[in-house]
Amino acid sequence: MDSLVSVVVPVFNVRRDWVRQAIESLLAVDTPIELIIVDDGSTDEQLVAYLADLPHSDERARYVRQENSGVAAARNLGIDLAKGDWLTFVDPDDRVRPQAEAWGRLSNLSGMDVVLTSGCGFSADGGPVTETYSLAAYEAGATPAGLLEEMFDLYSVGRESPSFVIGVPWSKFVRRAFLLDNELRFDGSIVKRSDAEWMIRLLGRDPRIVIIDDPLVEYRVDIKGSISNRYRPEILDSYLRIMETAGRSGHVSDMALQMYALELIKDAVNNVFSNPDAPASGVSRSAYRAFRRQFVITGGLMTSGRLSRASVGRKLLFVVIWRRWYAPIVGLRWAKKARMRLS
Repeated sequence: MDSLVSVVVPVFNVRRDWVRQAIESLLAVDTPIELIIVDDGSTDEQLVAYLADLPHSDERARYVRQENSGVAAARNLGIDLAKGDWLTFVDPDDRVRPQAEAWGRLSNLSGMDVVLTSGCGFSADGGPVTETYSLAAYEAGATPAGLLEEMFDLYSVGRESPSFVIGVPWSKFVRRAFLLDNELRFDGSIVKRSDAEWMIRLLGRDPRIVIIDDPLVEYRVDIKGSISNRYRPEILDSYLRIMETAGRSGHVSDMALQMYALELIKDAVNNVFSNPDAPASGVSRSAYRAFRRQFVITGGLMTSGRLSRASVGRKLLFVVIWRRWYAPIVGLRWAKKARMRLS
């Protein structure tokens, strides 16, 4: 008998044509699924009407609505409602590949807890696939520790690497019993990268893993106006919390933790300290250095070879972060302001 797969799709005011593409791709899957659409308080009446009508047109779909509480709460509600043997998450602006190999193999993976698949990216306007995140190098002998080490190298290798797809929930299946037994829920108090924090905890539970190097999800990249690029001072506390989780994982080397700290500091520099929309008090020298002091970064990273795959720009940024320099960050903020005036 085929395994039932619970697919959780959290939705909040996303473009209707994008949601329709995501839903239609899921309903084209031959594997038995229950499609759980969690509306996180959308205000687009036409979108709400479309979502609410789906259970009437396809019995595999279920629509639930909650007050706006964030994507973590929406995913957690989906976990609570799921009845399948396996559970996966799909973002409403992405789409799945109905013929992906993983769908047909789930019933034969009784000894596994997690199935990781590769992924690919396509342009926000719906163009062809432009990026591929292959996990071929990990198909044989993947371990939670090895995957965490690769995930934590994201600063060096960039989003186009396997590191990116390891740290997101939408490219994988998790056995629901494993999820419940380990109380793996999303932390709604983390305002950015809550999915990465969830993945760190998941891999820290030593799941039995199989990797299938065939893209399951097509991920929409470079969405203009993305909330991830807006000034959000609460990001800083979230990143400290994520590093605490990473430090407790017990699976990775000190250098790997430093690499992940670099990635989070880089993101904080881009989204907070060099953000043109930030108030002066939020991006001051003292604010930056107070944040930076809470991460351990040593010069040994450069000689360790960890940064060998990094671009020249990221190697230079490493020096800025390591030495706790502030002037280059001010310069970056002024450059962003100049680009905004010219655009």
